[in-house]
Amino acid sequence: MNFWDWQNRQLLQTLKNDSTPINAIAISPNQKHIASSADNTIKLWKTPPI
Repeated sequence: MNFWDWQNRQLLQTLKNDSTPINAIAISPNQKHIASSADNTIKLWKTPPI
């Protein structure tokens, strides 16, 4: 999962997973967690400091 500064077109950080494609994400209201999904499972991530 890549985090981009879209205005400057710069890659800020990459989170590694087990190479499973990610089809959807959701960000928590406080922006501290991300949920991702691809294969009928949910992975939870702590949002990295940027």
